[in-house]
Amino acid sequence: SFLGLFISLLGLHLAGDTSINLWVWFILMSVFICDVLTTFVSRLCHGLSWRPSSHKQHVYQILARRWDSHFYVTLLLCVLNWLWLFPLAYVAMEYESIGLFIWLGAMAPLIAGCVWLRAGAEDEAVSV
Repeated sequence: SFLGLFISLLGLHLAGDTSINLWVWFILMSVFICDVLTTFVSRLCHGLSWRPSSHKQHVYQILARRWDSHFYVTLLLCVLNWLWLFPLAYVAMEYESIGLFIWLGAMAPLIAGCVWLRAGAEDEAVSV
């Protein structure tokens, strides 16, 4: 949580002070945004508490339990960033006027993955 918040605030600050536009930062933060947003919305839809006690229901934690390794989940996130998000961030940097659509396109498969992995589902549903 701290790292995601810190990088988000740093990105917002730098978007105002550098030539890197805000869409680039949103795209680069998409993994965090999708995991948090999907877990939050899922918990609200299921009538569960939205409080931080849902840490183990985030996709990162679900995959870490399923694969019994934080290393492989981190490796997956690095691959997603390098092969999916960085190229889209570059395109958003070049074509700032369509940055919103690029960001939504970047998030679509990430949200689909979060839904498929049942982020925010009750504890019994995410047992592996």
